[in-house]
Amino acid sequence: MLRKGMIWMPMDKKDQLAELISNAETSFYNGQLQEAFSLSLSAIKLDENCADAYQCATNVCMSLSRYEDAIEYFEDYMNFDIPEEEKDSVSKLVERIKAKM
Repeated sequence: MLRKGMIWMPMDKKDQLAELISNAETSFYNGQLQEAFSLSLSAIKLDENCADAYQCATNVCMSLSRYEDAIEYFEDYMNFDIPEEEKDSVSKLVERIKAKM
């Protein structure tokens, strides 16, 4: 809500991205998986270099048993500047998923 004398200004990209990720995570934790996935994709569209958006999309895909999609998002996620320890953990998880497919 705007107060008298305030001028509406659009959120900058960083704020939009933070809001999308926050809403995606909230939707995910509330079991609204399709909404979480849609918000994650919107975040990726806004900034294809947002690791958090890929991670959220991966979580949704795993929860929906969409393992092939999850693997793609995991592989994209591993291309980001994340700690080597996390990359190793994700890589091992991807290999376990592939072995069960």
